[in-house]
Amino acid sequence: MKFLVILNWTLWATLFIALIYALVAILTERNRSPEAGPGLGVFLLMLGLGFSAATGASLHWLAQKQSITGLVLMSFVLAWPLVPVVARPIILAYKNWKYAHEKNAPENLPAT
Repeated sequence: MKFLVILNWTLWATLFIALIYALVAILTERNRSPEAGPGLGVFLLMLGLGFSAATGASLHWLAQKQSITGLVLMSFVLAWPLVPVVARPIILAYKNWKYAHEKNAPENLPAT
């Protein structure tokens, strides 16, 4: 159980830091045109920070109640946004490998 609490708080902190980083990046980004302001991005990040606060409060409550089912569910909720971060490089590496393998296949080599 203690492992789940530590894992969840680590996932929560990672997502919180990513949201703060994204907020700073949007606020310091130079506008490309007068019509494109950072307002929508800031609004969405504020919603994300609100969700982060809600998950942090839920995580604290579940840890106090020692609910293993709730902590496991919270692990999936907190890990879900990190799935694309991990999966994208794996998928790209597989596609590059597959392309190189097909390109170097004997039937695709030029005749000498």
